Amino acid sequence: MKWDIKKSDEIKRKIAKNEQLMTKLSNAADKVLKKHGIQLKGMSYVFEPRIFTMDPAEAPEVMMRSRQAMVAAIMDDLIKKGSGANIDSVLDSSKYTLSIPECGGMDPITLKVLEKYRMSERLIADDPVPITSAGLIKRIVGNIELLGELSASIFGILKENGISFKENEGCVFTPVIFETPVYAQKVGAATTPEQLHGFGPQVYADPTPEPAARLKLKPLPGIIDTPWGPTVGIIIHCWWWIGIPAPEMLRALDVMRKMQ
Repeated sequence: MKWDIKKSDEIKRKIAKNEQLMTKLSNAADKVLKKHGIQLKGMSYVFEPRIFTMDPAEAPEVMMRSRQAMVAAIMDDLIKKGSGANIDSVLDSSKYTLSIPECGGMDPITLKVLEKYRMSERLIADDPVPITSAGLIKRIVGNIELLGELSASIFGILKENGISFKENEGCVFTPVIFETPVYAQKVGAATTPEQLHGFGPQVYADPTPEPAARLKLKPLPGIIDTPWGPTVGIIIHCWWWIGIPAPEMLRALDVMRKMQ
């Protein structure tokens, strides 16, 4: 099991550079969520793509392996980007993260492999409206039909646009939730792609309220200036998330383009 931050960043850039592709992905994800009764009143999201390689034989241990591999990938990325001071926080927060198979919507091939290990299905009607990233993830992965439709929709569109994956290579789209901004505003700028950190902090699972409370960092959503132009993004501490935004965030991008 291995996470590939470099390839994940490449997909983010392809989506961010292609206004039509981003819009199509955004509307497709929104349609599936609403079809299954997920209404995030006053909240928005961005699904971040994360590419990995996994041998099917690793499936029974993928939750353990993916978490260990995630920490290794983030540490390596921090060192390469000269942010070694953050390594301790990565190690400290890793025990609170959600990992494959319960971290978002994934590609159809990996999903087919992992569904063999499913024990139960959570009924949406039995769950409260999710207002956290972890809550949304639980609603997505807990519903077989929703998860399958989200997977087919997102990855079907990616394939139509020439974005595919190699053998044993998969991708999961992990959501982060935040309050919908009132105004369209720039929240940051990057002069090089290397300044855009991915993969974190991953969604906190909240195993207990006390230790997790200090780890909750409020996302700052808006428009990020990048080397390829303005795009929707989120800043959490030193991390920047870019991927598939909710439709209302596309509206923020349209407003910013119009005013410029």
